[in-house]
Amino acid sequence: MPLPCSPPDVASDHDSEEPAHLYRREKGYLAQGKTSTPERMIRSSFFASRPPLSALFTAALLLVTACAQDGTTSASSSGDGGGASGTATGSGGGGGSGGSLPAPMPLSILNWNTHNFFDTKKNSPDSSETILSLANYTGKRQAIGAALKDLNADIVVLAEVENKALLDDLNTTELGGAYLQTILFEGNDLRGIDVGMLTKLAPDSVVSHKDDVFVKAGTNGPQYHYSRDCLEVHFTFNQRKIIVLGVHFKAKATPDDPDKRLAEGQHTRKLADDLQAKEPGAGIVILGDFNDTPGSEPYAAVLGAAPNLFVDSADSAPELQRYSYDYMGKLELIDHQMANPRLAALLDPAQVLLVHGKGIDDGSKFASDHAPIKATYLVQ
Repeated sequence: MPLPCSPPDVASDHDSEEPAHLYRREKGYLAQGKTSTPERMIRSSFFASRPPLSALFTAALLLVTACAQDGTTSASSSGDGGGASGTATGSGGGGGSGGSLPAPMPLSILNWNTHNFFDTKKNSPDSSETILSLANYTGKRQAIGAALKDLNADIVVLAEVENKALLDDLNTTELGGAYLQTILFEGNDLRGIDVGMLTKLAPDSVVSHKDDVFVKAGTNGPQYHYSRDCLEVHFTFNQRKIIVLGVHFKAKATPDDPDKRLAEGQHTRKLADDLQAKEPGAGIVILGDFNDTPGSEPYAAVLGAAPNLFVDSADSAPELQRYSYDYMGKLELIDHQMANPRLAALLDPAQVLLVHGKGIDDGSKFASDHAPIKATYLVQ
């Protein structure tokens, strides 16, 4: 008959905790030369008469050992998606949480090329810099603000923004300070168009990759920098690590450089893969203007391959909406929101939008020539 690890009249509800508890209690009693609780249990339950003390002492030690060994195999739960196992009350590695998951919470992420969102001043020595009149600047800021206010995303990544002061003005004047923080690094574009962010969430960390040096895979050169930047921002939302990589790849304007655009896609995917290796439970999204369509080499480079195939959230938009740019009458999807498998599994397909219309992507002086993409993820 096996020796029980708890008294016969008490049911144990803490399989993962009680053996260690009993071991500590037993050790304390033995150190004081007292009769332990398991020892008293053995005496009352299994022996009609008191055995020799040495036999009793040996039985108690065997019982403690058996219970302690049982404790190493009692229930534990792996951290959800984490790189290490978490205990039932602890947390797993890599952004996963041990034990039960929290209830899902919606996180909406939007990206939009706002097309030459410049201010009224000369900020660059480059002759191609756009300088807006006060009326045109005000009208453009109002049009962008109206669209963003209506879409009301939690995280907004904008391309073709001249500087951080524009983001601050947009947030304060048009959005009522709805966004906690604006983020923008002056990137590599000679005209001064950059990748920026407005966020309602406090970032954990922010990294610019504008100074990264890389080559096209399989070659020794030429060496490239990002055309603008790759803006990397880390968040924690509902106990889940979320990492956003905002990009604006090389345009197809003359002179085109498809190898550079491909190298940008390859390097961005490598950044995402390295981050995923460090944070296996993190939701990662690569989003922005890729200046290329599904099926292209840069698109395929970011998409990757099974079992770590990213998913373009834009694919879930209604078919008639599924374009972001009108190129001479040809409707193209060149703006994307690529989610890693962890985040893609949390996507709510019914809440993916590509928004079109007057003052948004009609190409007027107060609007963009690109459509914004908004996707909502039910994060847990």
